[in-house]
Amino acid sequence: MFTLNKVDQQLHCGRIPACQKTHFHGLIAHDTIGKIPPRAHFHGNSFVGAQPEDPNSIMSKFIEQMRQVIDDRNATELAKLFDDNFRFQGCPEVYSKADVIEKFATIPSFLPVGLNLKTAVWNNQGQIIFTVTITVFSQPDTDYEFVFCPYRNVLKSGRRPSCESERSGERSPHLIIGRSSGGDPLSSDYIVQELLDGMKRTIRSRDPKKIGEYFDDSFTFKGCQGTYTKDDTVKKITSIPPEYNLEFKLKSSKFNSQGQIEYTVSVSLPSKDPIDAEFVYCHFKHVLKSGRISSCPARRFADFY
Repeated sequence: MFTLNKVDQQLHCGRIPACQKTHFHGLIAHDTIGKIPPRAHFHGNSFVGAQPEDPNSIMSKFIEQMRQVIDDRNATELAKLFDDNFRFQGCPEVYSKADVIEKFATIPSFLPVGLNLKTAVWNNQGQIIFTVTITVFSQPDTDYEFVFCPYRNVLKSGRRPSCESERSGERSPHLIIGRSSGGDPLSSDYIVQELLDGMKRTIRSRDPKKIGEYFDDSFTFKGCQGTYTKDDTVKKITSIPPEYNLEFKLKSSKFNSQGQIEYTVSVSLPSKDPIDAEFVYCHFKHVLKSGRISSCPARRFADFY
């Protein structure tokens, strides 16, 4: 409602007779995903809104939206969820909006991404700080903290809280968006290298039960002297003298059409030349499904394999 001066034909004052339950961004009122928090309410001649909406409710809706977009691996729709100046603080790298979108968009479509809201609170700038647990296939759950702008429905920034403990020496190996010195945790190379590192430690124990946990019950290995079952393979490994250890060096890896990982590794024992072996690893179940010698060496080196 405005008051017009008939003499000079100018508006002298104005007011809103009845405010709708919307928020104002500049001069334009619009509905948003959430309610403006108490700190940002206006007083005097300005708009006074209702009590703020529960931030957990707001973020639950946004995370569900984000989950659907990630499931579709749609980079265009993903871009709409991030502010153009979005930054993610990794350990220690900083990632841009483009970096994070590429990370999510290139996750193989057969690998599920889990998002679970843990906490959400308003900050004193009318934004929401929330913590979400993200899980990608067999990787352990990892917590991430983000700042969300409810009036534009975008993420402003993010970080991995566990980076603080890593900087103080309590390094966690779990990582999704950032990178560790071991490489990209979404890659087949990273997954297989973690497997090999774990197997080396377990094989040193010569504990058949623990070693057997790395193999599927139907595991078979085609060697130079025949085909071995899971039990045969475990017996071969535990028969290695304690003073010797199998050494593994990853040569290549890739995801196959079944969502498993096929990799080639160089295997060697002291006094023996390395030999290449190929394996199929099911990272969902954390077991080796099968293996074979790529090319059998001369007879004098083939007795163990």
